[in-house]
Amino acid sequence: MKLNPFIKYLIGSLSLLVFGTVTAQSASAKTHYLTNVPDYSFLETKRTIHTTNDYFNDVKITIPKGTIFQATGVSIGVKTGHPFLSIDLNGLSWHLRKIVIDSKHDQQSTASLWLTTANFKRVRTPSYLAYYQATKRFPASYRGTLHQGDKYPQDDSDVTAKSNEVRVTNDGYLEYTENASVQATKQIKPQYSVKVQRTIKKGNNTYLYTASNIPAIPSTHIRSTGKYQYRFKFINTNQHLVTTNPSMSNPDVFGDMTVVVRYYIGNTQTKYYLCTQFISK
Repeated sequence: MKLNPFIKYLIGSLSLLVFGTVTAQSASAKTHYLTNVPDYSFLETKRTIHTTNDYFNDVKITIPKGTIFQATGVSIGVKTGHPFLSIDLNGLSWHLRKIVIDSKHDQQSTASLWLTTANFKRVRTPSYLAYYQATKRFPASYRGTLHQGDKYPQDDSDVTAKSNEVRVTNDGYLEYTENASVQATKQIKPQYSVKVQRTIKKGNNTYLYTASNIPAIPSTHIRSTGKYQYRFKFINTNQHLVTTNPSMSNPDVFGDMTVVVRYYIGNTQTKYYLCTQFISK
């Protein structure tokens, strides 16, 4: 039976509409990836990320939407050619890193995550990290951590040395930790952790405003209510100090040295240092 020309036209139009819609959906569902993500640049999660710890894959990790973190070790898939990375949870606040720090494994990175534009976006360096050069290459476990003390300890004591630490996490929490190992590879539970609400940078001074106090470090109480009740002043003196160590095989020969920058917090003369460089022969 021959179809009425109008019916044939109607069927053709419907087919075009259906297949056109499918094609459009396929195109819109195409995955896009971030390009040009340098080491130590910053990314923000565009949606909640559910993943696990790296290698062992037995600890469930949730990173909320809007979390800012530092990108390191971006790699390219051999078969796919697409970029991916692992997030180092040491750089994030305690409520996010707790689950891996408390786990039985010494593994603080997430499993590999594809750098898709649906999951992540590039952002500027957060203002609350203005007290140091956050995008500069630093020794891995010392990024942004101020150790209380004159300078880095000598080799014969650095393994066992401990100090009080102050730092701001990549997602914006001011933390204070007592008696932390100077050579620690993971960030243990802090005694205090408060959200930074505002930052002002003036010359070598960085002012951090919070709603809660950290009694262990100097602050100025400026308001009784609201988000900006306390102000913490970080002073970067730009004074570099060096700890040198002889060679292990020959004490008369240079072996290595550690370079630090001196800081003060508040108007006190309590010394802090930030490790900036390790140099070995």
